Amino acid sequence: MNLIEEKKRIINQINEIKDPFVLEKIALYIEDSASILTDNQKNEVRERRLSYLKNTDEVISLDEFKEQIYSKYGF
Repeated sequence: MNLIEEKKRIINQINEIKDPFVLEKIALYIEDSASILTDNQKNEVRERRLSYLKNTDEVISLDEFKEQIYSKYGF
């Protein structure tokens, strides 16, 4: 099978997908392959995301963050 035929086969399979979760994962994979991030940066983002997901109750809102910065540094 040549490259063009393989692309057509994959496109046809994607067109048959009904699950939005699967389509989102495919889109993320395609977008990620064109990323300007280095592998180290991608790993850092993954690690931070996992850390966030484990401790979502420790997250503060943007307004709270701004208030903390303003009270600490005055800007």
